[in-house]
Parts: sequence; structure tokens; C-alpha cells
Amino acid sequence: SNPCKNGGTCVDGEDGFSCLCPEGFHDPHCYSEVDECSSSPCVHGTCHDDINGYQCKCEPGWTGTNCDVNHNECESNPCQHYGTCTDYVNGYRCKCKEGFQGTYCQININDCASSPCLNQGTCIDGIASYTCLCDLPYTGRNCENVLAPCFPNPCKNNGVCDHTPDYEGFICSCAPGWQGQKCHIDINECDQNPCRNRGTCTNTLGSY
Repeated sequence: SNPCKNGGTCVDGEDGFSCLCPEGFHDPHCYSEVDECSSSPCVHGTCHDDINGYQCKCEPGWTGTNCDVNHNECESNPCQHYGTCTDYVNGYRCKCKEGFQGTYCQININDCASSPCLNQGTCIDGIASYTCLCDLPYTGRNCENVLAPCFPNPCKNNGVCDHTPDYEGFICSCAPGWQGQKCHIDINECDQNPCRNRGTCTNTLGSY
């Protein structure tokens, strides 16, 4: 019978025989398997010896035959909304653009949470911003200003001021004897010849 085990080839000689062992086995009769793990080839992992080889079980965050390659967790682009990914061993961190937060920058920060719109204005959230929809007569970024076209009163000579529907302008109701946008023009009542029986008309401010 072949004294060489595990597929070894027996070579006869003058003083006996010798075995040519297949890769992975050694000693005179090819009994013993070579321990490829003896050199500690797995840098960041656990070595499992095989016949004519070994396998590495890598620690989290490492890859490669010898567990010597840092697994780049940023390759999958986990950071949303154009966040910047920084790779670490067995992890990563996202630096979010302004207006976003969360592990993956997946959360749009609610800029309306602080209720910035005054005077019952409606807040519309944006990206790192907000917009206030103001109820008249309020205006401004935060509805903090009041549209008051009649204050101070632009209507002269006891004219009555009323705002336009959009509060952007005003309308003057003039007292008798006055006309014009601001009731600043005296009406010449004498143009209508109000004096009877050849009376002479003299125009005065607001009357005759």
C-alpha cells in the first residue's frame, strides 16, 4: 500500500522512500496539513485554515482577501440632498447642506417651527427658508408691517380717506367746494353763475 497519505506520491530510494506531498500537506508521510494561518495573514479578521489555503472572516468595516481594505461606506452615496459623506472604519458621517438634518440628511428642517409669521400670517416652509402669506393690511417678511395709506391722512380740507381693497392706495371723498385726488383743488363755484338778479359772484376757498 502507498505509505504517502492525502494523495502523496511515493518515490523509492536506496535507503527507503520519500513522499512528494500535494500542496497543503507536509511531513514524511504527508499526514500533516500546512497551517496557512500560522503567519496571521488576516489583518483585521479571524483566520480559518483550509486545505492548501485559508479564509478570513473580516471584522465589520473591513474587506479583501486579508481583511486589509477599509470598506468604503460612502460608495453607496447614503447622504441625501447633496450632503457630503466622510468614510470611517465601520461607519460614515454625513455633513448636511443648510436646511437639512438627520443621519442621512433626509430631514428638511421645518423653518416654520418657530412661528416666524406675525399677525396670523401663514408660514410656508422652504429649504433653509420660509415664506409668510400675510393677511391684509399686514405686509413684510414676517407680516410685521401694517399697510396704512390713510395714516397720516393724505386728504386735505376735511376730506375723508378710505383705502383701496389691496391697501396699496387711497381714495379721498372731498368736502363740498373741493376736488382733486387729495381734495387740494378749490372748486370755482362762480363758473356756474350761482348769483341771481345780476349779483356778482366772488369765489372763496371751499365756497363763494
